[in-house]
Amino acid sequence: MSSKLAGAAVALVLCSAALAAGRTLSSKDLDTYGRLRDARALADQRIEGPGGSSKRAQAEAGFQAALTSAGWTAARYEEVDGLVSDVGGYLENARENPGEAEAYWEGTERVDAATVALVKARLPQLNGASDRARKALRDEQEAAVMGRLASKADLQGTWRRDPEASRAHLASALHLSEAQVREAFKDLGESSFTFTGDQVEGREVKGGAPVTWKVGYRLEGRSLVFIDRGREQRLQVGVKSPTELVFGMMGVPSGVYRKR
Repeated sequence: MSSKLAGAAVALVLCSAALAAGRTLSSKDLDTYGRLRDARALADQRIEGPGGSSKRAQAEAGFQAALTSAGWTAARYEEVDGLVSDVGGYLENARENPGEAEAYWEGTERVDAATVALVKARLPQLNGASDRARKALRDEQEAAVMGRLASKADLQGTWRRDPEASRAHLASALHLSEAQVREAFKDLGESSFTFTGDQVEGREVKGGAPVTWKVGYRLEGRSLVFIDRGREQRLQVGVKSPTELVFGMMGVPSGVYRKR
């Protein structure tokens, strides 16, 4: 065999081996793709929500920033997304038609076995991107209304409801008219909470008659759980600023309380 023919034969063998191996991804590639898939899902949730074209453009810009930060291009993301989708299709075909699993790759560039195994292990986490995005968006929206999550240290001290700040916050957070805000707060009386350690004392004045109580409490995420002789009642609480707490129920603020 001449040297030219020998070289051609070697090249053919190498090419055949590469084709047999198929497309590949490293574990690091999948780590990056997983983060970007979450960013893409969150952008899609924001795009589908209210806010008009400017909000949709802002959501898309957020995903583009995530791509840039990762050192990827949109084309690279689409390439990896397509590979992961192909592996998902192959695995589904293998479950439904085990004897014909390899037929899936006819007309489709194969993915190598090691990459198939990597993607298979990550698919449950990758497929949860939409659910995580919906939760993240709900958390963002709730934080805009109720403030950030409070810690026990944030609560310590005395907090009194500020009627004007409460009306303004409710109008802004829930996009209510002035008339709706007046109706919501027409029976608003004085209210305060004093947190000391694991105890909270409440005071309300309605119709000129003050009512006070003192119970234990604990925090569970955004829930403030009052504990009184084995019975529990819940409010929501968040930190609007270092000197302002927001109390409410079911994501709806009932008042802004300022620190005394």
